[in-house]
Amino acid sequence: MFLAEIIPDMPGDIPAVNAGWQWFFTLAQVPPLCLMIVLAARWSRQMRTVIPLLFLVGGLLAMFNEPIVDHNGLVWFPTEGQWTLYETFGIPQPIWLAMAYVWFFGGHPLVVWRMLERGAAPRTLWKVFATIIVVDIILEHPGLYADLFFYYGDQPFKITRV
Repeated sequence: MFLAEIIPDMPGDIPAVNAGWQWFFTLAQVPPLCLMIVLAARWSRQMRTVIPLLFLVGGLLAMFNEPIVDHNGLVWFPTEGQWTLYETFGIPQPIWLAMAYVWFFGGHPLVVWRMLERGAAPRTLWKVFATIIVVDIILEHPGLYADLFFYYGDQPFKITRV
């Protein structure tokens, strides 16, 4: 069986990005991004190490993995009207997603690291882990309903519109 037979084609009726939703999602990334930058800077000064800042850099670098995840997970970001930061493998990556990567994939591990440094109990860490998963699920759905990105093909875990 060839890959062309396994990986489905994208649907042809891809809507343009709604400018209002794009503004909203981009601006909605600013508060958590600023919070994580402030925390990383504060903890860097307190601990006299750049490690907290490197967590945020790591979150940004993780974004370069997104096109591979999108290709394998059958995710598409509409191109018409999108504010594209870069494109790889023919998959455009929006600016708001890069901001989200910094605070989500950089900031959350930063907070967990800080909790570990302070001796957090395993029970507390499991609660934080569950909270991060719930936050991800909650944040994913508005973007789907706003048509800022979508899943196509036969998805194995369909929850609401996913």
